[in-house]
Order: sequence, then structure tokens, then C-alpha cells
Amino acid sequence: MIEFTTFIQLLVASFFLNNIISTYFIGIETLSKLENKIENVFKNTIALLLVLPIVSVMSFLIYHGLLLEMNDLGETLKDYTYFQTILYVFIIIVISLIVTLLIQKVFPKLHDYLGTSLKHITTNTAVLGILLLNILSVGSVVESFIFAVMMTLGYGFVLLIVTYIEKQLEKAPLPSNFKGLPLQFIILAIIALIFSGFGN
Repeated sequence: MIEFTTFIQLLVASFFLNNIISTYFIGIETLSKLENKIENVFKNTIALLLVLPIVSVMSFLIYHGLLLEMNDLGETLKDYTYFQTILYVFIIIVISLIVTLLIQKVFPKLHDYLGTSLKHITTNTAVLGILLLNILSVGSVVESFIFAVMMTLGYGFVLLIVTYIEKQLEKAPLPSNFKGLPLQFIILAIIALIFSGFGN
């Protein structure tokens, strides 16, 4: 669970300290789809920003409104949280589809620009990871929305750093065994160490 007491702590905790990719290594499969292109990082981040805050707020409301009910003493009256994963996956698929169709109708140029990034949201493990962290970490709908936005921006920021560094090392005399996923893990480990410094 991500702990915070002020708004600034929420921003720092969600962007740096508990970054979904550098702290939990969730969503790393996206790196293989980016093809070392920085533009693809922006497309992926924009697509997530269009979907994830809506999905997070809906999931928060469903979790606290339908799946879990507690009284004033903290005793559990109703607990259907074992349904949460399947419900969240369903919400992700439905909202992604609705957002994709709306953007295609209302903003066709944006839809053309994003390309397949919107379609990849349903297979991005970071989306479900952020949702599960969101439910455990925030106490209101507003915090849920802000948390989702900051986690998405933090995720995009790390992807941008990894893609940029990997692009710079394309012509470096690295052993072939280090290229690709091993290099990405090394870069992510260094980023995780840097980000951990914000917790002190």
C-alpha cells in the first residue's frame, strides 16, 4: 500500500516512489512494442491517459460501493473482493472500446495518430497493476483520479528514459546478449535506485 498524508506526497509517491514499471516491473512488455521510438512512448502515454483515469474512478466506486462494505467500527459487512480482478478486466475492455469508438468519431486525427496504442491498452499489464494499487492506496474519487494520472505520467516518463537510453546505446559496442530485454532491465534497475532516493 502506498502511504501519503499530503497532496504533494501523493504526487511524489505515485510518480516516483511507487512507479509501476521501475518499482514493480509491471508493464515492461510495452517496451518491446515501442521499437525504440520516442514518438511511440508519447502515443502509449496519451492512450493510457485517455482511459486509465476513467477506469480507475469506476473501479474505485465499484470496489467501495459494491464489493466491500464496512461499518463505522471497521467491521466488514459485505466482502465480494474476490470478484475484483475479473470485474476490472471487464471494465478495462469496455471503457477502452468506448473511448476508442468516441475518439474515432469525434477526433479522427487523434485516433489516426494514436494508431494501435489504444488497442494495446487491454493487453497492457500496467493498467490492471495501477488499478489494484489505486484501490489499496487512495481514499476518495478525486485521489483515485489524480493517482491514475500521476501513475500514467510516471509510467510514460520511465518508458521515455529507457527508450532514449536504449536508442543512444544502439551503436555502442555491447555484447549481443546484453541488447534488448537484459539492457532494459539494467536501465530500469538504475532508474529504480535513483527514484528510491526520493523516499529519504
